[in-house]
Amino acid sequence: MLKKTDKQSSLIYLVGTVLCAIAMLAVGGFGSRIVFSGTILFIIATGILIADFIRNEAYTGFNKIGLVITLSIIMLASFGREYRAALEGTHDYNRQIAVNERLVNEAKARGEQDIYVNPVQVMNRYCAAYGLEDIKPKSQNRFWLNKGMAAYYKVRTIQVNTIEK
Repeated sequence: MLKKTDKQSSLIYLVGTVLCAIAMLAVGGFGSRIVFSGTILFIIATGILIADFIRNEAYTGFNKIGLVITLSIIMLASFGREYRAALEGTHDYNRQIAVNERLVNEAKARGEQDIYVNPVQVMNRYCAAYGLEDIKPKSQNRFWLNKGMAAYYKVRTIQVNTIEK
């Protein structure tokens, strides 16, 4: 059974979590790095309270093992859903890149030096390229990624095939 001070410290961690969430509301966005501190405080507080619940003899008639198994199943189901979303996002990104690779190789085989590819849309936060820049259209062809890709494929230019205004 936890001492009163241990329960108070878990309450302080929970209050810290709520204060972190309120502070993030003032900022206007929840960046993944910013949410990390609140999540850690919540995990610590929950761990303290669960340890007390498991060791506390006041809950003798309660099926603690069943509760732990149920919570574990819920956690694994949530993990499975997130894992599936991560796989789908990664496969979609790889498919788009493979299409662009095929376009570049076909254009090089025809002897073209100015190659147009499709824009790559990264919609999944689990994808490695999430939030990163993509190849730009012709008007911004001096963009560093365009130059790097053109040098990699040994062509003059690579640009996104979009309608320019």
